[in-house]
Amino acid sequence: MMTGNKDKNFSHKEFQRKKYRSLNLASGMIEGSTFYKCDFSECDFSNTIFHECLFDSCCFKNTDFGMARFTDSRIPGCSYKGCRLAGIDWSTLETGIGLKLNITDSDLSYSTFIDTDISGSSFVNCRIHEADFSKGVLKECVFKDSDLHRAIFYNTDLRKADLRNSCNYVFDPGKNKCQAARLGHIEAVNLLKIYGIIIE
Repeated sequence: MMTGNKDKNFSHKEFQRKKYRSLNLASGMIEGSTFYKCDFSECDFSNTIFHECLFDSCCFKNTDFGMARFTDSRIPGCSYKGCRLAGIDWSTLETGIGLKLNITDSDLSYSTFIDTDISGSSFVNCRIHEADFSKGVLKECVFKDSDLHRAIFYNTDLRKADLRNSCNYVFDPGKNKCQAARLGHIEAVNLLKIYGIIIE
């Protein structure tokens, strides 16, 4: 297992099945590297730039990606638990075949998913305040026990998405695709208020 602070020797290399703990690369840059089935625990990648990197089937636990930037990079098959993922622009990732996320107990507030396909993704017990899903494709996504306070849905594809056990989301059904979406009772009632319907 590799630990340490400000170890910057990560560019233009390939890493397989490595374990990293308490790695601090905050405000650093990693470019041209591949990480395959690596585990990251309690690492700090806040404000880090990842350029032309591939994270394939990696696991991240209690890791800080706040305001990290991904350019020409891919993250297929990765999972996140207890991570800070706030302020990330997920739309800058290479997502030619979509971006399927598996995120638990994490903070994705102020993230951007504009025009991004995250179909089939799972968000469990997450804080997703003021995230922007405009023009995104969220087909069959599962939001369980998550808080979507002031999240933006506009021209968003929510078909077959499951939001039954999440809260604080509001969107205009007339401005989004929401056929077969599954909603909680309270939130479904709130959607009707958009049309001036009074329910007593």
